[in-house]
Amino acid sequence: MNFTFEIKKELIFKKMNKQQSKAFIQGILLSNNKLESLIKIQFNNKDFVQKIEELLSQIGLNYSMDKNQILIESKKSIVAIDETYASFYFAGIFVSSGSISNLDSSSYHLEIGFKSENICDYVLEFASKHIIFNKIKNKNHFVLYLKKNELISDFLQIIGANKSYFNFIDSIIERDFKNQITRIFNLDVHNQNRLVDSNIIFKENYQYILDHKLQSRFKPLELEFYEFKRKNEFLSLAQLSEEFCKNKNVKITKSGLNHWLIKLRNVCEENENQKIFQAKKSLK
Repeated sequence: MNFTFEIKKELIFKKMNKQQSKAFIQGILLSNNKLESLIKIQFNNKDFVQKIEELLSQIGLNYSMDKNQILIESKKSIVAIDETYASFYFAGIFVSSGSISNLDSSSYHLEIGFKSENICDYVLEFASKHIIFNKIKNKNHFVLYLKKNELISDFLQIIGANKSYFNFIDSIIERDFKNQITRIFNLDVHNQNRLVDSNIIFKENYQYILDHKLQSRFKPLELEFYEFKRKNEFLSLAQLSEEFCKNKNVKITKSGLNHWLIKLRNVCEENENQKIFQAKKSLK
């Protein structure tokens, strides 16, 4: 069962008094009115058709059937929306010609269609008191639509689809939670990859210092840190700062340790550049 069907089922079988039913039916008539002599209402679901017939009988509106279509004279369609029952007008409009993305969609889109641009504009203007729709023309139909989750949830509340509203909110929360977990996981993987790459560079630099006997360029505590890091290569800089300071009973910030790693790299680069310079000089 898709989400659009769930909303329509909730709305169409909702308990309504005569005035509410009248506004609901008039909403259905508004969306189907082509400003011709007859309004044709069609539902593929037999239960929906039967319920609409019950509501038409309840409010005393004459109709006829043509196969699976309900036919009503256009002059009996009241265009003016009564503010008191506005939510039922919009509920009827949505039941007749509305749709919404399924809850498992990556993004949500709600729209309602009209067969007359004049009626579409009238509903758009009236709706602006409560919610702002966007309008487009789709072939011979005119469509009002919403894309922001907040506006869609507001609309579901306005039309009284309370159960569907809570299902929609739950879906947003669940989707956002999954997205957050994914972002955290991706960030963690990214950080782990950065840690691995930085460790490779560190080990190469530190081994270079040892191979070229450049220990004299560093303070004893700096060399102790390099050795400590080599033995604890999977610790982050923050963890290294905490563990090294505790082990050596000293106070060195994460920034200070990072400065020592930069110094290690710079000494390697300086020594290598010096070797290149000497090699070029000997060739002259």
